[in-house]
Amino acid sequence: MATDGKHSRRAFLQTAAGFGALGAGGGLAMQLAAMAAASSARAATDDYKAIVCIYLGGGVDNFHTLVPTDSASVAELQKARADLLLPAASLLPISTGSSSGRTAALHPMLVNIQALYNAGRIGIVPNVGPLEERVTREQLANFSKRAPMGAFSHNDGTSVWHTLGLEGARYGWGGRMMDLLTGGKNVAFTSISTGLYNPFGSGQTTEQFRIYPDGIVENFAGARANQTAFLGAPGGSAAVQRIQTENVSDNLLMKQYVALSKRTFEGVTQIQAALDEVRNDLPIVPRPRPDDGSLSYKYNPLITQTRVVARMLKQRGKLGVTRQIFYLDLGGFDLHGGLKLGMNGLLSQFDAAMGYLDDALGQLGMRDRVLVFTTSEFGRTMASNGDGTDHGWGGVQFFMGGGIAGGKLYGELPILSANSPNLTAVSPSLIPDYAIEQSAAAIAKWFGVSETDLTTVLPNRGRFGAPIQLT
Repeated sequence: MATDGKHSRRAFLQTAAGFGALGAGGGLAMQLAAMAAASSARAATDDYKAIVCIYLGGGVDNFHTLVPTDSASVAELQKARADLLLPAASLLPISTGSSSGRTAALHPMLVNIQALYNAGRIGIVPNVGPLEERVTREQLANFSKRAPMGAFSHNDGTSVWHTLGLEGARYGWGGRMMDLLTGGKNVAFTSISTGLYNPFGSGQTTEQFRIYPDGIVENFAGARANQTAFLGAPGGSAAVQRIQTENVSDNLLMKQYVALSKRTFEGVTQIQAALDEVRNDLPIVPRPRPDDGSLSYKYNPLITQTRVVARMLKQRGKLGVTRQIFYLDLGGFDLHGGLKLGMNGLLSQFDAAMGYLDDALGQLGMRDRVLVFTTSEFGRTMASNGDGTDHGWGGVQFFMGGGIAGGKLYGELPILSANSPNLTAVSPSLIPDYAIEQSAAAIAKWFGVSETDLTTVLPNRGRFGAPIQLT
């Protein structure tokens, strides 16, 4: 069909506007289009590394997850939260390596994590959280220093953990790492989310690519790649593809746009094919764990996400990548009420997913090449509110894989007493021993970020001490 220049320009502007309005827009399309060269190169995987961020949304109750069990701590917990205490015999003891005789145990549902900890493949940080500067209990009490903005807020706490900025920050420290490690090039499939979109994996040139938990890719229009109906119309997705990929003009700009759109759809098709090729190649049954009476593999949303990660790892050479970051999420931890029952179910899901992921990494021979870590916007108060706990500050963090020196706590168990330097004076919460920057710096260094580039990724790291020693 012949068109004049005026009509060609109008058609292009209309199509381009539709491209942006349909969802992820031109940025993601550019990223997908760039994947052809990367995948055709079949990049060598000798230097491959990945990090997996598991976001436990809502604020995990740290005192219910990693429980101090020495007599002094038990006495304080009895006073603060007697109605929430778990039977001592049900707890899963772990070695703390404490020189002062402090002891600790894990929640009864964390059977896989206990086994992995004992095998040296998981390490635990007892007390980490957001800090603007080092602060003491006394400084907080006399207002000479303060907790960081958003420390007790869901939205800001999530943002600080993932971007080191308050809600609205656009780029995460994961995305900033990828900007550096890809040389500022928009390399496809380096930042993957199987959960909600989050700025953690977004940088100035790095864009997050979404794969649904069931392994279906999201296309550039924000729809499922296998979706035929779109915008309420049967066959709508095919119609969108025709609009974007048919060359109806001799206009050079329009030709370039159509070529870009075609490569975008080809990119979606290729990654979907790569995932489908190994759909049944990896373990699908989680390790045995205590049955909380309601959960099974098929109802565990975190296991479905870890399966996508495992399939992507297996196909890493075919997709032409040597560095990747993955973002997974499991919500529901904001337990102001029903804490005991709620934590049973949630920690059971988390534990099963960690066991599955370790099994998959072992099957792939990649336990030293993939570093898994958790985040949660805050810990919770030591005191009970009756049937749950309220927003706190410092919290517990898990690390797995990546050649870590596991089987130990990174840092000391906090002291639980009326005048403890580790607790705020009001609604006692943990004052973080480690800043987020110290955790992130350890991850970034393992991932390959140079010492000189760490400040680009973590601008405030100089305010705190050395990175957490994971290895």
